[in-house]
Amino acid sequence: MVWVHGDHLMLVPQYVRKQFSNVNLGFYFHSAFPASAVFTTLYYRRELLQSLLQVDLVGFHLFEYARNFLNTCHRLFNLQLDYSNGGFMSVNYHGRIVGVRVSHIGIDEEFIAHIMSQSAYKKDVEKFKWEFKKITEASRKNTKSKFARSSANLH
Repeated sequence: MVWVHGDHLMLVPQYVRKQFSNVNLGFYFHSAFPASAVFTTLYYRRELLQSLLQVDLVGFHLFEYARNFLNTCHRLFNLQLDYSNGGFMSVNYHGRIVGVRVSHIGIDEEFIAHIMSQSAYKKDVEKFKWEFKKITEASRKNTKSKFARSSANLH
């Protein structure tokens, strides 16, 4: 399995695929994938997209970025897109199915949910809310008194 990370490496998949035709190859974008109207203005748009279509799975942080990628595939190469039940998306590139996944890489959702369910966490949240309320009220009082003083100076 080879994972390529980052939009600055968009041409890497074609070279990896050329050297290792049977490798499981993935690509993950850590930044936004532009709308197709923007992507199609790039001079090497076809080469970049053809390289990305050499992977078995391409991942994005947000659905919007995945949708932009799929729309670009359809707009540039008129490729068949598939949206299956369960949220699986893919594009058919000359008989090769390229999976498209939306996931927040590096976040252990179960771990976060476990922490958020603990009473110590809930107490900390309540303490934070109380402190924030105090700060907000003090700030409002300070702003009102400054406003009152500046209004008095106008008269």
